[in-house]
Amino acid sequence: MSSAPVLTVLTFKSADHIVADGGTQSWVLSRKRVLACEYVVCARHRQGPWKPEGPEAHKHAFLVGKISDVVPSSETPGRWRVEFSEFAIVDGPKLPLDSASPTQYFPSLESLGIDETALEWQAAAVTAAGEATLMSDAPPRGGGINSILLQAKTLVANGLNVPIEAVEITIRA
Repeated sequence: MSSAPVLTVLTFKSADHIVADGGTQSWVLSRKRVLACEYVVCARHRQGPWKPEGPEAHKHAFLVGKISDVVPSSETPGRWRVEFSEFAIVDGPKLPLDSASPTQYFPSLESLGIDETALEWQAAAVTAAGEATLMSDAPPRGGGINSILLQAKTLVANGLNVPIEAVEITIRA
């Protein structure tokens, strides 16, 4: 079992929203410190100014991601997006978050009550219509071409301020 540090984030966004964004964002954090972490755990934030997009109870984990990179946020200048190559949907537990900060660090998944060996990893996939989806039949390891295409579409959509559905990528071989 891994003993690498874990970043936790308290977010109003749903798993679908996070995967479509290419990761969880817009965070004030230390890129170097986050890159030393193996996982990011997303927990539901029900007490903020935004309407929660998921049914989870406040501070309950709903998504674990294997961190692949930390890049500038596509939503908020000066903030960061934590990208992950794989993710697992979880049903809780309630996390021991004890700070006003929406980002906190813990020594391991085990310290949060999450059994790393029980996680079922998925990769984000892009449908023929160009929508990011959660796919249980996605490749079990690594993001592969679907992850790269989703990242490219997200960058173009954000750069042009259009919905991701409006971006199509054509590959001619």
